[in-house]
Amino acid sequence: MTETIAKALKKEIVIPEALKSVIMVMLFSYFTFAAAMIKIYIPGNPVPFTMQTFVLFMAVYYLSAKENGISQLIYVAAGMFGAPVFAAGLTGALILMGPTAGYLAGFIISGILMSYIMRKTGKLTYIKAALIFVIGGFIILALGTIHLYLIYKMPFDKAIVLGFLPFVASDFVKILAAAGFYKLKRQ
Repeated sequence: MTETIAKALKKEIVIPEALKSVIMVMLFSYFTFAAAMIKIYIPGNPVPFTMQTFVLFMAVYYLSAKENGISQLIYVAAGMFGAPVFAAGLTGALILMGPTAGYLAGFIISGILMSYIMRKTGKLTYIKAALIFVIGGFIILALGTIHLYLIYKMPFDKAIVLGFLPFVASDFVKILAAAGFYKLKRQ
């Protein structure tokens, strides 16, 4: 009997690739939600600091462009259907008008683009990973800022001061940290 148990414990569990993909997509969707709960508000700014961009950068190592897009769409859809997953605390269709809507759109677009670029990059290095994350971070901040300008009718300079500039330093730190994991790239 001891041999049977030992044999069973040593047996490798093989997860089909399609199931592995679904698990990873759902996992990173959940990680994005969890990272939204780590938030710091700056007085006078409707958009908090979160760890979501770091999670998105890390997802690029594991998810294809399609998987990353689906992961972020699931996250946004969960909030639109009422799950309390967003940093701003809004749920439902209100999120489309909330102060973080542009950033959420940026998560989807930059996640797809960064994963696509990552897969097309030859040998990945720290510098290449950092540059990919800079592109993705810029897209997120740009879309968030444009949303504040267009929907909230902020003067463009104020939208940049509230929606872009405060996040550059923290995103820079997240980019440097995430790029350090460049050896995790899924082949």
